[in-house]
Amino acid sequence: MKRRLFILSLLSLSMATKTQARAIETLSRPKLVGTARHTVIGLPIFDAKLYAPDGRYSPKGSFGLELHYLRALSGRDIAKRSIVEMKNQGIAKQSQLMNWESQLLKIFPNVKAKDRILGLHQDSGTTIFYLNDKMIGRIDDPQFGKAFFAIWLGEKTTSPRLRSQLLGQA
Repeated sequence: MKRRLFILSLLSLSMATKTQARAIETLSRPKLVGTARHTVIGLPIFDAKLYAPDGRYSPKGSFGLELHYLRALSGRDIAKRSIVEMKNQGIAKQSQLMNWESQLLKIFPNVKAKDRILGLHQDSGTTIFYLNDKMIGRIDDPQFGKAFFAIWLGEKTTSPRLRSQLLGQA
């Protein structure tokens, strides 16, 4: 009897693992576009990966940007830094930034080394966030998606080398 229960539990665990798709798989035919490591004063902060359908990135299409954290950071710091970077892009008004900041403060959790946050940009302009493949929030504002992903992928990014690597140009 114990052996049967053990075998049944192994089978159910195996089936559960197979049905749990990575969040990036919600993209149609996701392929890696590029990878990069972000450092600040020589300290590694995160590794980034950009995925797009068939590996072809378009800022107006669907894509996913995954940040694999290499150190612990507070969700508050992530949200605040994101707003500063979006402001630097010059894409959004102050009132929009304030609204997005309140949303990001609710979405972004504290992260530890090895955590992954994935931002999925959908064709509709909606941005969905995942922490280690579990959905943690969404923002249904195409202007937000444009400003948020421009932090890493926009021409005015403060990290042009990272952008170049993510876009597969380096």
